[in-house]
Amino acid sequence: MKLSLATPTILALLSCAHAIPVLTSIDSLVERGYEPDGLFEREWVDLEARVGDFAATNGKVRTQASQFIGNAVNNGAISAASQPSNHDHTYHTQNGLHLDRQTPTGPDGKHKVAVQLNKAQKGPSTIAQAVVDTNHPPKPETVAAKLRHSLNTGKEQPVHPSAKQQRIAANNAKSAAKKGKK
Repeated sequence: MKLSLATPTILALLSCAHAIPVLTSIDSLVERGYEPDGLFEREWVDLEARVGDFAATNGKVRTQASQFIGNAVNNGAISAASQPSNHDHTYHTQNGLHLDRQTPTGPDGKHKVAVQLNKAQKGPSTIAQAVVDTNHPPKPETVAAKLRHSLNTGKEQPVHPSAKQQRIAANNAKSAAKKGKK
């Protein structure tokens, strides 16, 4: 089999085309304060917002998942998954579903909480996902509502601080600024 000079060139270009999105993701994470030391490429990519599809679900699975989320609130699993941590962890497993903290808490205080299928067919296993800001700890019921919304929309949902938490944070910042002026 003869190979022309164009074949290695084409192969090199194709391999670069695969690497460019990963490099772009890594660059954007470095800009946000994540350090590349000790993190694997998979972890870098997982910290980016989910852009792929969630696992396809039918009405029965969505109903089971909604009940699963309710049970996870009642047994404290969502509260535990919403706390800051350096590692991924599974907090609750029931009826073919599990609740995970998907990414380590980053320097911005955010990480992902997800509901996933235990035995997914080929393709994605995530059926609901929320981004939690641990600088403003949300109530477990708020995270559960965002997970249910994600379950219905098929999109990752951010858990924003409540208006009360925003006022408290603003007042704390003002108090700190006043103390700094003295």
